[in-house]
Amino acid sequence: MMLFFTAQGLFIAEEFQIGTRQSSCELPLRRTVRRAFDLDARRLVLAHNHPSGDPTPSVDDIQSTRTFRQVMAALEFSLDDHFVVARGGIFSMSDNGLI
Repeated sequence: MMLFFTAQGLFIAEEFQIGTRQSSCELPLRRTVRRAFDLDARRLVLAHNHPSGDPTPSVDDIQSTRTFRQVMAALEFSLDDHFVVARGGIFSMSDNGLI
């Protein structure tokens, strides 16, 4: 899930992506950038689920998110957080210092 916000933090829109049951997080960079420009968004929040029930992000989740954040920053977008949601709770990468 992608949430788009103005520079002031006002909600603009949400986008959903149907994922796979792979162990890695798939971040649709090209589609996200296009949509962010179309919406004139400046800030984003990502979220995905872990069907395993454990909200702890994988190494790949963390690396993919960091790469995604760097690319978005180069285009003057801010990735404010990436949440991993699972039966066992919700993990914020920002609150836990991972991004």
